Amino acid sequence: MSQKIFMIAGEASGDLYGAQLAKKLLAQRPDIQLSGWGGDQMEAAGVEVLRHISSLSFMGFAEVLQKAISIQKLFKECRHTISTRRYDAIIFIDFPGFNLRMAKWVKGHLQAHTIQYISPKIWAWKESRVHDIRKYIDTLICIFPFEVELYRSHGITAYYCGHPLVAHLDRAREQSLSTKDKKREHLDIALMPGSRKQEIDKILPVMLEFSQFFPEHDFTIGGMSLHGPTYYQSIIDQSGVINIQLSMDENHSLLAQSDIAINTSGTVTLEAALLQTPQIVLYKANPVSYLIGKSILNIKYISLPNILLSQELVPELIQSECHADQIRESMIHIIQNQSIQMTGYQKIREILKNSQNERGVVDLILDRISLI
Repeated sequence: MSQKIFMIAGEASGDLYGAQLAKKLLAQRPDIQLSGWGGDQMEAAGVEVLRHISSLSFMGFAEVLQKAISIQKLFKECRHTISTRRYDAIIFIDFPGFNLRMAKWVKGHLQAHTIQYISPKIWAWKESRVHDIRKYIDTLICIFPFEVELYRSHGITAYYCGHPLVAHLDRAREQSLSTKDKKREHLDIALMPGSRKQEIDKILPVMLEFSQFFPEHDFTIGGMSLHGPTYYQSIIDQSGVINIQLSMDENHSLLAQSDIAINTSGTVTLEAALLQTPQIVLYKANPVSYLIGKSILNIKYISLPNILLSQELVPELIQSECHADQIRESMIHIIQNQSIQMTGYQKIREILKNSQNERGVVDLILDRISLI
């Protein structure tokens, strides 16, 4: 009888990581039945998606409070699905606010092996989560090497099998180098407004306003079919900006082809670094959410390149600094000093690649749930 595994991803980055993992699992064990909550990429990889991430993307303290009833209904639905289908293992992909609570329920009601893939960033905030992780997660998998020792200091065994983006983005960069037009005089600039509507609504208008300072360059928005092109076009129309291109679901290719990226804080900042694309990082949230978050965060920086290097390699424009004039100033500085970021990007690659564990994540998971 084939093993059944349930996967839970709650946002776009989790959908990508889940799809990569699913492809590798099915390549090695095609008899495994994969189903879960995720997005288009997980579905294309062979996962039976029972609920789409479009209904799961909540961010910010104020926003979560507003959606409390909806979130509670999602918990109930997920519990029902897991209990009726009787899975052998549950793979929780990032999304710790939801997933750790679900893991607690699973360990209290079922015999399923619980795997947290993409460990919670306790080095940034909510270090108290270690107590739930210790109790309810059987296998903890990190994507940054320093996290293993951090969890060990809390009495938790964690595993590092390399960062899932490294090899994937190496291929994207190789393809871009073969097609990129190096003779053009203008710059191609990517505008990456994020994956959640809450952040896109706040940041994309600022990006569009900034683009008007540089009519000689080409700007392309990295969009997601999750929201549809009409949604992005409505924001473009409201801004009155013209000559803006829109690329859907091709963010890695867009980043690789671009000379500079204007990124909303998130996974995309690490993606740009691995693709060696100079960047500016923006963050603008609900004022209440920002004030609460600022009071509890344990880190100096918000972008992954800066966090990994413990220095401000890429400019971070947060809240009141997130406006068109400030982005313009940062853009001019980057154009004149691109080599600084490139040097830092190489250090990041060394951090992630030199620490790669020879044992692959799929072998680890199959071993932990006794399938090899």
